[in-house]
Amino acid sequence: MTALKNYIGKLNFMRSITKLTPLDIQKLSDSDIEYLKESIAADLSPENLQGDGEFGRTMIKEKIDYLAIVKAEVNDIAEKRLSSIFNTPAIDTHFDITSELKDWNATENGHDAPFKVSIRQSGVQGFDVSISSEGQPSLNVYFEINKGVPAMHITKDPCGDMDLHIHSGSDGYYICPENGENHFEKNNDSSLNFGANNALFLEAAEPDLDDDPHGSCSPS
Repeated sequence: MTALKNYIGKLNFMRSITKLTPLDIQKLSDSDIEYLKESIAADLSPENLQGDGEFGRTMIKEKIDYLAIVKAEVNDIAEKRLSSIFNTPAIDTHFDITSELKDWNATENGHDAPFKVSIRQSGVQGFDVSISSEGQPSLNVYFEINKGVPAMHITKDPCGDMDLHIHSGSDGYYICPENGENHFEKNNDSSLNFGANNALFLEAAEPDLDDDPHGSCSPS
């Protein structure tokens, strides 16, 4: 902060003449930071840089370089102040987590085979969750913000199109299949519908193996 300290020293000399409170580099307020930004902008104006034509090209360049350093140091203080106010640490939006799930009621229903769970995020646009086990149904879900609301898209084929889309609206959920030709059917499998007589079933699309000849997208 040598450049900024030097710059504030010059400003404080002028402020002392007009009996203004001196700036303290260790205790700069928001208004002080704004004042410094305005002062730097004024010093970078053509008339101040050229000194009514008295300053040469070399002197003007040195002044511009010096003020650029001062401006960067002021911005650094402003960013640190903002970060401390909101106390928001950097968020890692790139991760790949692998874990395991088991049926909570395995002792009664005999489904004790573990399922592999993979959670991947490669940016702030969305993330994938994949649940699979050899010889068992799989589930692949993509979460995102879509049309301004939270949304999830579901498929059984990790490389294929989504089968089902669910958007969370202000008054409920909007559920629709990917293909307009697919329709919901009444579900009579009491083991998967919690005994509800209004449960629905949607047939999943057949996996397109041609899209994944090496099996790189298939659940493992």
